[in-house]
Amino acid sequence: MHLTPEKAEIVGALLGDKIRFGFFKRYGNWTKSKRPRGMLEICLGSNGQWGKHLSDLAFRAYGLRGSNYLLQKPWPRQPEWRFSISSPRVVKDLLPYFDPMWRAGTWRIVPAIFEAPKASICSLLRGYMDADGFVHKSPTRGVRVESVNENGINDVLGLFAKLGIRARIYRRKSRNVWTLQISRRQNISRYRELVGFSLPHKSTALDTVWQHYTK
Repeated sequence: MHLTPEKAEIVGALLGDKIRFGFFKRYGNWTKSKRPRGMLEICLGSNGQWGKHLSDLAFRAYGLRGSNYLLQKPWPRQPEWRFSISSPRVVKDLLPYFDPMWRAGTWRIVPAIFEAPKASICSLLRGYMDADGFVHKSPTRGVRVESVNENGINDVLGLFAKLGIRARIYRRKSRNVWTLQISRRQNISRYRELVGFSLPHKSTALDTVWQHYTK
């Protein structure tokens, strides 16, 4: 089974912002079928544009387009975009790389991903960083991602190491949150070249950090 860059990027997005993934039994007036339904759903936050990008990835990988919809939340919380695909084929194909039982504190990078082609590793990291990564407002602090999952974030550190991108992890003193940080000119350069962001606002922020290092 081949993990293409498109599929890998979807897996990376799931690692960061999964809402649902797996086979579910759904009952109601809208269907008479009792067969499990394959569902993949990702939280997009306020960025509906990311959903279009994920839909394009799904189309290139499976010939299917997902749907993007706005979930209205009670005031004062902001509306939230979500991306979803209903397809047993998609779920079955991604099961070797993502366990439906994983939660924010328990997901891992499966061993098969470490042996995947370089392009797929880059894409998976891009999907994960699109979901959870950010560029610090101080250029010297570079690119960061925070997680409550110590084992998972160390797996991500290992993937960056395979690409020759040196990062470090430290624990925040106030709570059990681990921060992975990529800084210094060489590492920012390789991150920008190999991984980057698909989201324009994050990509622009990364360019600003790069300009700081090239002055």
